[in-house]
Amino acid sequence: MNVTTTIPQTVRIRRGPLVGLVAGSAALAAATTWAILTLVGNADQQMQTSAAAPSAVTSSPSPGESRYVRGISSLTPLERAAAFGGPGGALDALKLGPKARRYVVGLASLTPLERASAFGTTTSLTPEQALAVEWARGYANVGRG
Repeated sequence: MNVTTTIPQTVRIRRGPLVGLVAGSAALAAATTWAILTLVGNADQQMQTSAAAPSAVTSSPSPGESRYVRGISSLTPLERAAAFGGPGGALDALKLGPKARRYVVGLASLTPLERASAFGTTTSLTPEQALAVEWARGYANVGRG
């Protein structure tokens, strides 16, 4: 049994047909994307319309609910962001620039041991951690004498 394999030659296509092929592919992709987004958009709009139907309940809030709403309303934007904003909500409310935001996020991500080592406070550490900080400081100062 003889099996022969052939290696196909390089396909050569002129610039005009190649541009037409690429443009046609792009147009097909755009049409498909438009069709999908139109279908999803219509479904989303129908869901929003049905969710926005007026409620049959028109009673006034209880005194406890009224106090809760007044309490939430009296919070500052920063307090609301910290309480309900999720991760980064307080940072968004502070309106920090990119450099300051990276600095704050970096400080917040330090472990207690790293904070103690960097800023010199060991009050919130266990005795073992405080000893490790002191050892690290002594090790860092070796040879500076």
